[in-house]
Amino acid sequence: MNLLECLRSAVPAVAIAHLQAQEDIRSEEGKVRRALVTALLSGRPHQELAEAARVTVAPAYEVLRIRFTTALPTARRTVRLVQAALDAHTGTPVLTALDHTGGVALLPGGLDPLNGHPHLVDTPDGEPPAPA
Repeated sequence: MNLLECLRSAVPAVAIAHLQAQEDIRSEEGKVRRALVTALLSGRPHQELAEAARVTVAPAYEVLRIRFTTALPTARRTVRLVQAALDAHTGTPVLTALDHTGGVALLPGGLDPLNGHPHLVDTPDGEPPAPA
């Protein structure tokens, strides 16, 4: 077996192992962050979770409830896009607990969660909210 043949078999194996390790890390970080969101929402102790997630907990949060109506195949992409948009909106990584149906986001207190987008709000009768 020459060097090129060795590389042809080794490089894909290393790349797959690297991708799997990255996915495992993201999955574990996501679990810790979701546990932190749950602890904050329920008023349970959160300091250890915040340290594990490497997150500084804000003094207060606005809770934003999110509901997705996208089909399941595109849900993962939708979750990533929403997370990126929230992070860009606040200028900091936003704590979220999102899945394919929606979830919650904790926006650091004092931010306008809609920032001029009242059409994003669902009302019980399905009509847009009245202007403030």
